[in-house]
Amino acid sequence: MDWPAYSPDLNPIEHVWDALGRRIAARLHHPENTQQLKQMLIEEWVLLPQEMLHQLVLSMRRRCKATIACKRLLRVPEDAERGGQNSRLHQSTCHRQQHNDRLQYP
Repeated sequence: MDWPAYSPDLNPIEHVWDALGRRIAARLHHPENTQQLKQMLIEEWVLLPQEMLHQLVLSMRRRCKATIACKRLLRVPEDAERGGQNSRLHQSTCHRQQHNDRLQYP
């Protein structure tokens, strides 16, 4: 399978970064500099539920299958290879479908 560039669906660490970002944003005091941000990230990393990380790993098979299915469903070979308008439209539709899958986290 070709690995789609920058695909959050196939990059579980993006979900971890999102969870860390939400935890930092929920704090009463926000970081004032990069050193504070680094310290807060380390503190929140330790508190991340191991079950969440485990489920992200387990979800990879489903994510790969969904990406392959989406690619097959929405492929417009001639225009997609040239990067034309239909390619962007289909990529956008596929991205919305994958986004909806992510809402079922993980």
